[in-house]
Amino acid sequence: MIIRDAQIKALEGAAVDNFVLEMGAHCRDFSPHLCKTLKEEQLEAAVREGISRAETHGFTHRGPVRFYLDLMIVFGSGFDTDPQYPWVAEILAPNEEEEISQLQRSEALHEKTAAYLEEVDGEKNAYTLEALQDLSDRIKAGLTFKRESFDADLLELMKEVHPRKYEKTGEDALRQLIKNKREKALKELGFKEPRAVALIVILAFAFGHQFDADPFLPWISRTLNKEKESPETKAEELERRAVIWLEAVLKNAKENK
Repeated sequence: MIIRDAQIKALEGAAVDNFVLEMGAHCRDFSPHLCKTLKEEQLEAAVREGISRAETHGFTHRGPVRFYLDLMIVFGSGFDTDPQYPWVAEILAPNEEEEISQLQRSEALHEKTAAYLEEVDGEKNAYTLEALQDLSDRIKAGLTFKRESFDADLLELMKEVHPRKYEKTGEDALRQLIKNKREKALKELGFKEPRAVALIVILAFAFGHQFDADPFLPWISRTLNKEKESPETKAEELERRAVIWLEAVLKNAKENK
């Protein structure tokens, strides 16, 4: 029997589709409340993007790819280049002197992640949930920032809201995060008011530095990409949706204690 190229491609495509379905089911088990917010096609798109990103780091086996998707959910889809987690880039960086298998790198990443989460998130994410509650309360109460003390005020907010993450990340990395996201808010999004600019930094701190393009958080990009709305309207809607999201996360956490 002769198997033609078209048949081979069809078989390969079916294998990929099955793997995507398997990883999608895993994501639902790993983070059911997050995945409930996604339509089937959105979850599939997120999984496919995750598989593609994992492959750029040499992760092609089931276990390492699955763990990579977990990290996208926990730290944000751009965790591999996020200045808040420099240890990730160090582990994933190619090593020309020593050949390290993807399983070894995945295990090293898992070990470092477990230690980080124990220290920063706490048991059952207690520290982080407390931080999200504080952040939600502050946003609803109305945050104010002055241009002349913008960086200092944001650093102080981060330190007060999530002191463990602040200490673990370090002020230098957080200053870089503030600089990058301030430029994005001003130059790309057209935000002018300090409160709107600060919101972009805060969301990067909470959801990862590529939060605005995270396939697991499509509501963010959908809000920011509305062409007919002014930057001011986008900022207001983004803040409103962020509060709704935080409240939903906190409610789910309380119900599943």
